[in-house]
Amino acid sequence: MTHRRARAVALAVTLAAGGPALADVISPDEAACHDKATGARCNSDGRRGRCQPDECCRNDYTNGVPPETVCAPCQTCQAGGDVLDGGPGEAGCAAHPDRPPFGWGAAALGAALALGLWRTRRRG
Repeated sequence: MTHRRARAVALAVTLAAGGPALADVISPDEAACHDKATGARCNSDGRRGRCQPDECCRNDYTNGVPPETVCAPCQTCQAGGDVLDGGPGEAGCAAHPDRPPFGWGAAALGAALALGLWRTRRRG
């Protein structure tokens, strides 16, 4: 019975401590222009600028290790140029502000498992 409980606790800790895999995280300059038109105002790392065409590269693991570098056209926030204060929603931007932070789902599942283990232990 103790091995079963230890495995459940280990699973709960693993799920609660889990975070995002950082293998394909985009740069802040690219994130600032996600879903924005060319020339739109942006803010990246405290620098104001405009979204401009660029080339972004990522590691591609489809053919195994070591990864190949794959580049494609994208937009990045480039400082300078004619930058004016805009209206609401144009003074800066964030990558996916409508999404909750990573890890909250795993933390909630871990808490639910821990509560279930605690209740099982109280009964037994």
